[in-house]
Amino acid sequence: MRDTRRSNDYFEAFLVDIEVGIKETQEALDAGNFTTPSERVNVAQRIYQLAIMRAVAHYSYGAHLGDVKRYTEAILPYRKQLTHYCDKLPANHQIYRYAFEKLGGQIDAVGSPNINRYIYTLWWLALLQACDVAQAHIQEVLDVIGETRQRHLT
Repeated sequence: MRDTRRSNDYFEAFLVDIEVGIKETQEALDAGNFTTPSERVNVAQRIYQLAIMRAVAHYSYGAHLGDVKRYTEAILPYRKQLTHYCDKLPANHQIYRYAFEKLGGQIDAVGSPNINRYIYTLWWLALLQACDVAQAHIQEVLDVIGETRQRHLT
């Protein structure tokens, strides 16, 4: 559904910014530019959220659902990357990972209230449904976000 409150120019510039942000931040993460485990978690979280924003922006821009589906399916590897970096936090920091991975609650992480994580996840789930993504992919998403049973996503 096209968001008619924003111009085509807005979406075109915004999508370029998101693409550059994802690409450059991922390259920096892969290059080892972030030295502490918590920095890597923070950066992985930002990339994951940018990937969701990219899919939402394409949908709002009125892109073909096939394109939106491709961007929606591309979110899962970034979420798995976040889990990977959370797994590498030192034992005494493992408790902090819940601010990044659990939905709901009042904890802040990366300067963003946890409620934002809930909203981002709802956007992701809505896009999975809207784009008719394969059931196996949806189950992987539910597993990685900590929902072990499917609830009305089929």
